[in-house]
Amino acid sequence: MSGRSLIALTGFNMNVWLGRDNREIAIRLYMSKQNFYTLEKQRKEIEQEFRESLEWEKLPQRRESRISLRKDIIDPTDESDWQNQYEWVISKLEKFHKKFNEVFLPRI
Repeated sequence: MSGRSLIALTGFNMNVWLGRDNREIAIRLYMSKQNFYTLEKQRKEIEQEFRESLEWEKLPQRRESRISLRKDIIDPTDESDWQNQYEWVISKLEKFHKKFNEVFLPRI
């Protein structure tokens, strides 16, 4: 991945979530409420540029909000599916990083 490192940007944190109980994997981009609301105002345009539906989660009980990409109905403990899960995570991380720099960052 090239471009600006997400780690160097104050107020943003990206992680991979593996949920055994709810059978999902997700790429989650956490940000300040201010940045979230700025981006949410342009949700339709962002999703068109992203070319995927995103989950916009305000998380009122937390200081941060998040935007996520999620893959449902998988089992992160199923070793026979790890290659498929790994490929999904890598492709979505690369896409999220690229789109962060092209789509999200210019709007903040």
